Amino acid sequence: MRRRQEPDPGSRSADVGNWTPTELDPHREGLPDHAARGADYGAAMEVLLDEPWFAGWHWCGYVENTGGRGWGLKDPWDEPYRPLTDAITEHNRRAAAYRKGN
Repeated sequence: MRRRQEPDPGSRSADVGNWTPTELDPHREGLPDHAARGADYGAAMEVLLDEPWFAGWHWCGYVENTGGRGWGLKDPWDEPYRPLTDAITEHNRRAAAYRKGN
């Protein structure tokens, strides 16, 4: 796993704008697609892994909804955004292995 001390100034963290245009909101601005959301999640995880206070984080918006929440892991029809959820699964596996080794 690549380690870095500082977040890339050009990247977004999962807490500030990890969304992308979707069928429900095709005009949403943010990251270009769900794969980019997955990469963004991984970049945020890398920054946090070496912090002694970090135990994990909660993803607030499980399902995208019409109330404007663009943070969903699933679309409004209960289908996961696979490029995002597959990336999150892999990042979490690597993070768990990293923390177990330290």
